[in-house]
Amino acid sequence: MVKQIKLCVTTHKELEEMLGGPDQVGRLGDRTTWRYNTSDMADAYKKPPRLLLLFSEDDSRVADLAYNPSGVVELRDRCQKSGKSK
Repeated sequence: MVKQIKLCVTTHKELEEMLGGPDQVGRLGDRTTWRYNTSDMADAYKKPPRLLLLFSEDDSRVADLAYNPSGVVELRDRCQKSGKSK
């Protein structure tokens, strides 16, 4: 499922269709973040993996993601650099 998420393309609605609603909604500065922490995404892991998502400035598309991160996670808007964020 994670491989289907495309930066600067995948929307909130598409994420909800793929994974359901997030386990947690938060903020990183002025940006919305979603977190999934579900056993549905577990494969060979003993504990469910985490998926962290940061949305674009206009809050319409996934701007960055981290899958099963450890330690400090730095999410940034990868759409701005490419000029794809509106």
